[in-house]
Amino acid sequence: MKQLIIKDNKEKAIFVDDPYRFIQHLFDFHTSNGEADLSLHEKIGHYFMITKKLIEEANNFIGKNKVEIKYLIESLVQGVYYFRSVFGPLAQLVRALRS
Repeated sequence: MKQLIIKDNKEKAIFVDDPYRFIQHLFDFHTSNGEADLSLHEKIGHYFMITKKLIEEANNFIGKNKVEIKYLIESLVQGVYYFRSVFGPLAQLVRALRS
């Protein structure tokens, strides 16, 4: 997964290690009725004003990554089906020859 990068109040870029936990924290502690409450969030000595824009950036990042992860999982599943269709009969033949 790519890393979420946000800017603090001094415009310094900060990497968010766990975007899912970060967005959950924002909703748990920095929103009121689902809207940004303009409170201050501190991360490793950096301060962020919690705005609608920041929450939207984090949500968009997570949404894009969910699509990428879904595509990756679908590709892996298709690969497994292909592998089983090609090697399944071969494995049965090997088992039959061993018995």
